[in-house]
Amino acid sequence: MKKFLPAVLGMFYIGSAYADNTLIYFETQGIGGYSSGEHKAVYHSFDKHDAMQKNSLGVDLLHKFSSHSGDWGAAALQFRLAYDDDDKDLTPQFYNAYLKYKTSIGDIWGGHNRIAYGLSSYWDTHSDLIGDLTMQGVGFDRDWGIGCNYDYEKGNVSASLTSGTGMNIRDYGNWLAATRASYGVLNYDNYTFGASFMFGKTLETMGYEIMDKHPKDTWLLGIDTAYNVNNFEHKAELDGGELNHRAYWAALYRLSIKLDNDEQWKWDIQPTYVYEEKNEDWTFANALNYQLTGDIKLSFMHRYQHRNNDNMYIGQIYFYKPI
Repeated sequence: MKKFLPAVLGMFYIGSAYADNTLIYFETQGIGGYSSGEHKAVYHSFDKHDAMQKNSLGVDLLHKFSSHSGDWGAAALQFRLAYDDDDKDLTPQFYNAYLKYKTSIGDIWGGHNRIAYGLSSYWDTHSDLIGDLTMQGVGFDRDWGIGCNYDYEKGNVSASLTSGTGMNIRDYGNWLAATRASYGVLNYDNYTFGASFMFGKTLETMGYEIMDKHPKDTWLLGIDTAYNVNNFEHKAELDGGELNHRAYWAALYRLSIKLDNDEQWKWDIQPTYVYEEKNEDWTFANALNYQLTGDIKLSFMHRYQHRNNDNMYIGQIYFYKPI
């Protein structure tokens, strides 16, 4: 734990020294429920080895570097201390931890950031009880490495070269290259369509747990889309390729319904499907979310996983407030 304290203290120093260009948020969440597969009360939303979601507290910092000509860079650090109910200890978790430099032809970043692949390259599920396909082995939610990002009028092109380990930094000959091109800007056009490709040698991980130290040859092609209309938000992704020379397919569809005009109530419905060389798994999850205040969100999720014949019933209270 001590080795992580300098980074956290340094983050607060930057925030206090450059307060005009810095945003700092305090984050905490409570998680609890029941798993029929584990036959007991659980305090995680997916798997006991996975990083998300667990009882935790943390901070989220974003600092902008600027000069008289405008912003030229940014630093981000999103850090949690999460309680592991299996090992009965606290685990430090880094999500965003990168430096970004703006150029005339796009942004260049280094550190722990999103890889250039699929929905997870722009869809933030950091506080959601229902995760994306990265929680089922398709790429990584974040990874350590470098990348670049170019926005044009009608879309985006991005690329990344990362470690292929996710939350950890490990070197067993592992690496991962990815690229994505998209058409449509979701925040302006209410739609986006993307095509992605990744290849490399990746480690089998779950959260901070290294499941296998032998890098696996990986390549995947994927298409993704997001479309918002009225009170409905649609997201979908389809991936196909090989993992360790075995055929691999994955699909996800998320429907989010805003149940009231004030957008306090939202219902998320998500089926997913994963096939890996004669082994298949599918899940069906739905979650009801209530924005109690501007800082507090309440959620309740039910998820059925076919592989483990597991029904999970999980509740969450999530607090996120500027400091």
